[in-house]
Amino acid sequence: MSDGKRVEILLAVYNNADYLADFLDSLLAQDFDDFHILASDDASTDGSLAILECKAPLFRNGINIIRREDRSGSAKANFSFLMEKSTGDYILWADADDIWKPEKVRLFVEAISELEATAGPETPLFVYSDVSVTDGSLNVLNESYWQFKKIDPRTSRSLSKTLICVPMLGCASIINRSLLEKAIPVPLDLVTGHDWWTLLVAVTFGQARSIPQKTMYYRLHGSNSSIPQKVSFFSYLRAKSPAAGVSRRLMLRRMQAQALLSAFEKDLPAQQLATIRSFLDSEHHGFLKRRLFYIKNNFLYPDFSRSLALLVFG
Repeated sequence: MSDGKRVEILLAVYNNADYLADFLDSLLAQDFDDFHILASDDASTDGSLAILECKAPLFRNGINIIRREDRSGSAKANFSFLMEKSTGDYILWADADDIWKPEKVRLFVEAISELEATAGPETPLFVYSDVSVTDGSLNVLNESYWQFKKIDPRTSRSLSKTLICVPMLGCASIINRSLLEKAIPVPLDLVTGHDWWTLLVAVTFGQARSIPQKTMYYRLHGSNSSIPQKVSFFSYLRAKSPAAGVSRRLMLRRMQAQALLSAFEKDLPAQQLATIRSFLDSEHHGFLKRRLFYIKNNFLYPDFSRSLALLVFG
């Protein structure tokens, strides 16, 4: 199925002892097992490292464990470190507290293999799926993350929309070698996540596609590195300063756009270059002109609530 391609799972671990064994068991239950696991333990102080070492012999290709003595400082940094160490042809990111459905690796390898056969291995490719959202005990809170976050997976076909809204989770994605090499090193100080950055690189230089299946259980337990909130315009109104919150989100998105420009300005396709520059320039527009710009150039969220908040407070 993978035609000799090395399938690699990048696993970032930090004090995940409560969930790690269950996650690894879900990898052992995969119906496609010819994958390699590269795990980075980020100086855990619980039993995470012992769990990795105990489970490693059970996998067809073992687990390559990197034992970090000093913390990287964030999941984003740990995953970025793993990306630079990766030798995979097809690469999946894994959070240590989720549960993967048995068909997940196979579905993703099939999807990216088919896309690569059409687009060519030199094209940066990104494939992602929907997931089921659960609580810490795996009780399903929402059958669909896309529904939970009011995401339109077609968003990833538009750079303007992808600059504004990330339509996927890194833990429910696969990328090819060409994209990995284009995306590293990740500019950690300028991006909100290794996964969003990598998606932006794919949309700019290659292709991003979604598959409809829900490939895993995305566990929200209160200690996640990031905890998504249900989308609602009223959540903005309840904030102490709605305008400040929207302005901060826009600032982070402009930082990512600037990172794209700084890293690739000489290589950017003309249309993508114009999109990025116009988005950055919009910061200096007046109140009415900026809002008209967002509408005219499709710098909007896929849902009404967040788009309204952007136009009211942005």
